[in-house]
Amino acid sequence: MSWLLLEKVPFVVLSVASAVITMKAQRAGGAVQTLAQYSPLLRFETAGIAYVRYLGKAFWPVNLVALYPHPTSLYPAWQVGAGLLILIVITAVVTVAVLRGVKLQVNSRCPSRRYLVFGWLWFLGALVPMLGLVQVGSQAMADRYAYIPFIGLFIMVTWLAADFARELHVPTAGLIALGVICLVVLGTLTYRQVGYWHDTQSFWERTIGLTKNNYVAHDSLGEYLLEEGGGNSEAEAAAHFRAALAIRPDDLPANLNLGAYEHGRGNLSAAVERYQVVALHAADLPLRAKAYGNLGSVYRQLGDLTAAKQCFEKSLELQPDHPLPMAFIGLGLVAQKSGDFAEAVRDYSRAMAIEPTDVGYLLVADALRQEGRLDEARGIEERVARLSPNLAAAQATARALNGK
Repeated sequence: MSWLLLEKVPFVVLSVASAVITMKAQRAGGAVQTLAQYSPLLRFETAGIAYVRYLGKAFWPVNLVALYPHPTSLYPAWQVGAGLLILIVITAVVTVAVLRGVKLQVNSRCPSRRYLVFGWLWFLGALVPMLGLVQVGSQAMADRYAYIPFIGLFIMVTWLAADFARELHVPTAGLIALGVICLVVLGTLTYRQVGYWHDTQSFWERTIGLTKNNYVAHDSLGEYLLEEGGGNSEAEAAAHFRAALAIRPDDLPANLNLGAYEHGRGNLSAAVERYQVVALHAADLPLRAKAYGNLGSVYRQLGDLTAAKQCFEKSLELQPDHPLPMAFIGLGLVAQKSGDFAEAVRDYSRAMAIEPTDVGYLLVADALRQEGRLDEARGIEERVARLSPNLAAAQATARALNGK
């Protein structure tokens, strides 16, 4: 027995090390939620109910979705009580079955069925890191977390079925028929599920249809619609961002995306309001840097060059190793508007070193021309004319950015 315990020590050490590294990484990324967001009592209630929900999905896997949102208020007392009762009853049945088996095994009348305790404890223990007692992310539970814990349940069911079949003298043909029936049923359910996950849009629409207050799903579907473009997709995306904000007003991705939507339609005051929420509250530095960059663009359009410059500089300060090209472009536009053409050339050139674009090079050429470096400006314009896939559009965009 001592050797059986000792041989598992390296695995425990590796598991602890992995858990520590994971928690540090998630905390650094701002994914670990505070007690102010989800109270200890709510976390324990969610954990107890999640155990039962995972049990149900193990044996009847329907209505599976990408993310089950974490509730923000306590559950009804009856749900918590029912969940705890189910867990207590299963634990009691397993314990009685094993103790009875051990007692009868002395007389060789039946197997001990210790595998029931092993499987049940496997399921209960392996799920602990995924139950949200230390909450990472916004989900109450996630199907992908259940694969390893379910091994314990399948050990219980498989070995118990084998014992019963032996005791009841079930013929081999009967066991094969039962196995085939299980495979057909589960295969049919899988086929249906794959149909719902056929593409990104149906994937998130299914999630929204089967869950309540799922602002993450609204965000994800809205972002997909924006990427796809075409038709009325932008308006549809905005509707999903508004739905996300109706559920959670401080949802940062929805605020940023809805700000961009309003920005694109010239509703600058509404865009500023949305961008400021992200700029002031985002823990994720890339998200915050993008919000400041967008704010700078709005302030520049409003003619507040001082505020615009401060926002662009703040964006670059937040990500010195991965600066946003748009922030350098914004600083260049501010400098050019202020008459500092040399600084504008430097800022545009920094942007082009990160992400070369035909519009960016046209801005460089325009600043060079205003600085009096006509030959350099002409050379850049000639290269852009040869390489640009749509020169007329690039020229129009450059003129619009410079207010010409």
